[in-house]
Amino acid sequence: MGNINAVRFAGEKKGGCNKWNSQCEEFNDMCKEADIDDLNAIGSFFTWNNKGEVNWRIWCKLDQVMCNEHWSSKFPNSFASFLTLGISDHCPMVVDSGLNFQGKKSPFKFFNFWAEHGDFFPIVERVWRLELEGNPMYRLVSKLKALKVELKRLNRKEFMNISERVKFARDDLAQVQERLIVDPVDGALLQEEKLKAEKMVKLSKAEESLAKQKSRVKWLWERDANTSYFFKSIAGWRNRNKIVSLEIREDSLLVIKIESKRKSSCYKEEANSMISEVSKEEIQETMFGMSKDRAPGPDGCGAFFFKKAWDIVGHDVVKAIQNFFKSGKMLER
Repeated sequence: MGNINAVRFAGEKKGGCNKWNSQCEEFNDMCKEADIDDLNAIGSFFTWNNKGEVNWRIWCKLDQVMCNEHWSSKFPNSFASFLTLGISDHCPMVVDSGLNFQGKKSPFKFFNFWAEHGDFFPIVERVWRLELEGNPMYRLVSKLKALKVELKRLNRKEFMNISERVKFARDDLAQVQERLIVDPVDGALLQEEKLKAEKMVKLSKAEESLAKQKSRVKWLWERDANTSYFFKSIAGWRNRNKIVSLEIREDSLLVIKIESKRKSSCYKEEANSMISEVSKEEIQETMFGMSKDRAPGPDGCGAFFFKKAWDIVGHDVVKAIQNFFKSGKMLER
């Protein structure tokens, strides 16, 4: 951390000459070579100014707090604070390690490897036998909440600290195999080796599945969290293209009049099909057409769960979706 006296990107300077110089290129090359990047920061973006008059004021981000991957892994919640200038022309910098950070409770997420456990289907069946009153959407949500409790219990019992369990399982297998070196024809040891190997493979697959799914969900959420430009574009498109009226002509052709003077048309039969009741087959086809790696919804369950347990949960899912299309109402969260 300190005054680098160079900016990394064009947007880090305001006012004065905007000519890009070799120092900036050299600084960025150094960052790539050293594999360092900016630490998460709050406070002032521009960290220096020349204290000039209004028309002559120059603002730059000359002061940097940077870190490598080792720091990020050791202090994942750390951040830098750039304070106000005061009487100086540079912002003071303070780094918080984030060790006292109290993150919010993580939301529930269904992990796909749970479905490979022998107790998964019996748990789902037991929860789904609950007799509940209320509309279809309420019954589905209530059962998913009850299932969440049972799956968390299964995870604590079988998969908590999965990486440590894999290590212990690998060490246990190695110990048995060392004993087999001394007595390679011991039947009991051979059977024990088989069981230990099966356990290690099972836990290793669960660990790999967890890592893949977590990284996939993180990527989806981060991508979704940085789509302001996309949503601005959509908002602009909506502003330019508004449906202002519907007209059914004598030849049964439905004409949709758009504010942008463009027209889209479909026949009355097609229009009626769009507002007809959603069938069980349509809902199931849509569900099974989804990727198993889609980010989960608010209930924490992705498409993989519903497809895997469809024979048990499918009826309630269909009823809940059909009820929504009829009533147009969702449960309040």
